[in-house]
Amino acid sequence: MARVVNSSGCNHEPEEPTPTEPIDEVDESFPVNDKYPNDLSEFRSLPFNHNIGERTPISISFSTALDMSTVNEYSFYVFDEDQNEIELTLSQSNGGRTVTMQPKERYENGKTYTIFIDKNMLRAANGGRISTSLMITFTSNY
Repeated sequence: MARVVNSSGCNHEPEEPTPTEPIDEVDESFPVNDKYPNDLSEFRSLPFNHNIGERTPISISFSTALDMSTVNEYSFYVFDEDQNEIELTLSQSNGGRTVTMQPKERYENGKTYTIFIDKNMLRAANGGRISTSLMITFTSNY
């Protein structure tokens, strides 16, 4: 049996691993995704009634300029109705008050998508945070 020496120089025997029961079934009804929000009640839903084409950019304006170092794939992200993340190109305009999202691949016609803006990952240029996480749902129609 191997011996482990910790940083204080004390020797101790490693514990024997405890056997576990084999897994017969795997529940695949919930895909594993580290970005998709666990609790949608933390997000305020905004209305969005525009026709979105296969590569239509979507711009969102804020009342204050954003810290552009926090405008990234962790603060702005889009998922389709099957919880697949859509890769985006993000850009800013209007002195940092407007963020434009464009999909790297086309949106599928008739499919529903949700934009998430995470208040915990986004900061204003003055160091403040936005008050509420936002969720905007749209359906592509072309």
